[in-house]
Amino acid sequence: MNFIDIIKTSAVNLWRNKGRTILTIIAIFIGAFTVALTSSVNTGVNSYIDKQLAIFGSGNALEVQVKQDAASTLTDEPQEYKEGASNSSQTVSITPITPSEIEKIRKIEGVKSSEGYKMPTIDYIQYNDGKKLKTSSRESLDFMDIDLAAGVVPDNNSSEAQLNLPQNMVSPLGFSSVEDAIGKTVKIQATSQATAAQTIIEAKVVGIMNKNLIQNGFTFLNSTLNKEIYDFQTAGLPDSMKDQYLIAYTELEDSYTSEEKINQVKNELDKLGLVGYTVDDQITMVKSVIDAVTGALILFGAIALLAASFGIINTLFMSVQERTREIGLMKAMGLSDTKVFTLFSVEAIMIGLWGSILGVLAAMGVGSIINSLALDTFLKGMDGFYLTQFNITNVSIVIVIIMIISFLAGTLPSKKAAKQDPIDALRYE
Repeated sequence: MNFIDIIKTSAVNLWRNKGRTILTIIAIFIGAFTVALTSSVNTGVNSYIDKQLAIFGSGNALEVQVKQDAASTLTDEPQEYKEGASNSSQTVSITPITPSEIEKIRKIEGVKSSEGYKMPTIDYIQYNDGKKLKTSSRESLDFMDIDLAAGVVPDNNSSEAQLNLPQNMVSPLGFSSVEDAIGKTVKIQATSQATAAQTIIEAKVVGIMNKNLIQNGFTFLNSTLNKEIYDFQTAGLPDSMKDQYLIAYTELEDSYTSEEKINQVKNELDKLGLVGYTVDDQITMVKSVIDAVTGALILFGAIALLAASFGIINTLFMSVQERTREIGLMKAMGLSDTKVFTLFSVEAIMIGLWGSILGVLAAMGVGSIINSLALDTFLKGMDGFYLTQFNITNVSIVIVIIMIISFLAGTLPSKKAAKQDPIDALRYE
């Protein structure tokens, strides 16, 4: 009997007692379904977060700023501007970084480059004579990978003032859709820090950003618009006050990717009274919570698989007992102990294979329904955020692990079958 014959025989024997086999497969199915669906949620959420973090560039880049007593706060929803009120979207005074401090950053071992990052304050954005909405702004740098619902990223080589708006500002500004906003001209009010004079600057909307979990409140400006606003706000100030930056975007050498080396740079920054954050630092807590929750759910699936493994043991032990004389006959005809062991082991693996495949397919079906419902409800507008994501690697790992568990569960009854004495087995009633 070759291996192909063993597989065929095992497949036939597996369905001798259909009820018992189906119940065991269902037990495996429940565990596989739970593990596959939960791991897909972990993959989906973390993939989306990683996609959003791409806005900030490479993982070994730091946003450096002066140590603060408090952190600035941002609101997720756009707020309407009130005449005479300050822009509260950036409510906390932040100590700026000076050019001399940036020079010191550049001299730190492992630093490839460090550039000052000017963030002018916008009073409000308005389309035609509609609502005046407050917003926080950032310059769109070339390394950023902005996730867009429509349009293109601002062109830093263009002399035209351009910007990307967050999707949650489209309707409040008076646009009927994200496509309707593209190409329209909006008005931006800025206030001089020296004289309190105000001006209106016009800019073209070239892109609308997808809703996201990280930068939902920011408006991204091209270099031309960023400079125009900043120059107006700082006109009349001493040069020493103009040449100041809220953040220094600092890129590390390619070899500085490990946590240990990045921490070395952070320690040197700390000695200068500065603090640096990688993109991972800013989202680590969120990812940890997601991993903890999905890990707990996967544990429940693992417990279900453990219970199912006892079902496999029971199913095969009963099968061995029912087929004792048949085992004796096969051994009397020359079938080796190894092949008898393999015969029953293959049955166990087949139970695991059927249960895991059905469980994964069911999880994929339910996952597709969950994605559709989520995008129509609580994830509406967050295009590209698929709550569940399946990939061939994760699916294969789930199936292989369950087959291994099934094989291990089947070793005891398989060994019992292999050790049967052919004479005693033939006498068994």
